[in-house]
Amino acid sequence: MRVFNEKLTGTNLGEREREVLRVVWSLKQATALQVRRALQRSLKDSTVRTILSRLESKGYLAHDKIRRAFPYRSAHTPEHLAAFAVKRVADLFCNGSVEVVLTRAC
Repeated sequence: MRVFNEKLTGTNLGEREREVLRVVWSLKQATALQVRRALQRSLKDSTVRTILSRLESKGYLAHDKIRRAFPYRSAHTPEHLAAFAVKRVADLFCNGSVEVVLTRAC
């Protein structure tokens, strides 16, 4: 049985954090420069690094050090995070029953 991590519900993510997370998911692994180039909006490199660091501290990303680069990778799949979110809704509103959430209203 998986342990539920309340931090990983997605509700603690801002718009920019969600954008950066989607970029890392699409690239599988990415440095701050790669993320900045892939984003639709123009952000400073320091801003992207801050967002990546925040996502790591929240448990969404992890990073490696390869020479002078710091490639980030997802700590969880999107599906895993969705499962965490559904579990949180079930706990809050349906007495912990995921079945109730998925099959009918509480």
